[in-house]
Amino acid sequence: MSKPPDVFNKNQRHKFDERYLEKCYSYSYTPPKKRYWNIWRVVFTGWLIRYPGKIFNIFRFPLFVLIGAIVVVLCNI
Repeated sequence: MSKPPDVFNKNQRHKFDERYLEKCYSYSYTPPKKRYWNIWRVVFTGWLIRYPGKIFNIFRFPLFVLIGAIVVVLCNI
């Protein structure tokens, strides 16, 4: 005598497939927003490519002051 298939006994893979299908059918697709470059971003990127040393020299002093302040605060704790 053969045993009838147990329809209610589902394995984990089958449950995962059901959740995946429910997610697919209930999800509404919205395309990602296109992000365009403005003129300032283009100019700054061009300067960064052409003159990287000059750009980093401008930011070097404030960066060192900030790092120094963080080190002083951490040492005084």
